[in-house]
Amino acid sequence: MFDVSIIIPVYNAKYTLKKTLESINKQKYKKRVPKIELILSVDDNKNYDKYRSEIDNKIIKTKIVYTKKIGSGPGNTRNIGFKNSTGRYVCFLDADDGYSDNYIYEMLKQVKKEKLLIAVTKIFNKEKLIMEYKGKNKYMNLKELIKYPFSFHPFMHRSKFRMYENLPSQDIYNLTEHLSEKKIKIIKKAYYKLNLSKESLTMKKGFKHKIKLAYKKYLIKGIKKRNSKISRHFAQRLILNKNYEEWKNRYNSKKTYYEFLGGLHG
Repeated sequence: MFDVSIIIPVYNAKYTLKKTLESINKQKYKKRVPKIELILSVDDNKNYDKYRSEIDNKIIKTKIVYTKKIGSGPGNTRNIGFKNSTGRYVCFLDADDGYSDNYIYEMLKQVKKEKLLIAVTKIFNKEKLIMEYKGKNKYMNLKELIKYPFSFHPFMHRSKFRMYENLPSQDIYNLTEHLSEKKIKIIKKAYYKLNLSKESLTMKKGFKHKIKLAYKKYLIKGIKKRNSKISRHFAQRLILNKNYEEWKNRYNSKKTYYEFLGGLHG
C-alpha cells in the first residue's frame, strides 16, 4: 500500500499540468520518505501518458484512469480517482494548482492523529500573491468557512472520504458536511497554492448561474437531511454571491470574488 494517493482531476490541462506535477516532484522530506501514488483522473479522453515518464521515480508512481466521458465534472472525476487509489491517506490537487514544497511532509506529521486536515490556502494571479487564507485559530469551524470563497482541499485517512456531488462547488459541499460534524485542524506551516486563470472552470461564462443553482440544491439537501448547519451555510453563500454581483455592477469592479470577500473579512 502507498502512504499517500494524490488525486488530480484532469480536463484540458495540457498547458498547466506540468507545473502542477513539478510541485509534487519538489516535495521535501525529513527522515522517512513516503511512497506516493499519483492518480491522474482524466475527464477529457485525451492522452496524458507522457506525464507518466516525467514524474515516475522511486517514491512516486503514476496511474492514469479515465472517466470515459468528456467534461463529466470534477466531482465525478475525483470519485473515480479515489476508487482507483490504494493509499492509506488521500489528498487532492487541481490540475492548475500546486503544493508548497513541504506540504506532504507537514500533513503526514499530523494526519494520523487528526484523520482529516486542511492547510493554508494562498491565491495567486499570474504568480502574484493576492490573498492568503489561514484561519484565525488552530481549528476551522463551519461558521468561519463562510468567510472563504473556496474549499480548503482535505488531506485525510481514506476512511474519511465521502463521495463528491456531481455539481459545481462539490468540494465546498463536501467540506461543509465534514465541518457540520467536527472542527478541522489547519496546518499553518504548509500551503495549497490556488492559481487564478482565465481557463479555470470558475472563470467560464455561465459558471455563476451554475453555482447559484448548485447552492440552492445543497441548501435543499441540507433541509432534507435535517442538517440546519448545511442549509444555513448555503443560504448565506447565496446571499454573499448576490451581494458580490450587486457590488461588482455598482462599482464596475473587475475584482474577483476572492478579493471581494477578502475586503469584507480582512
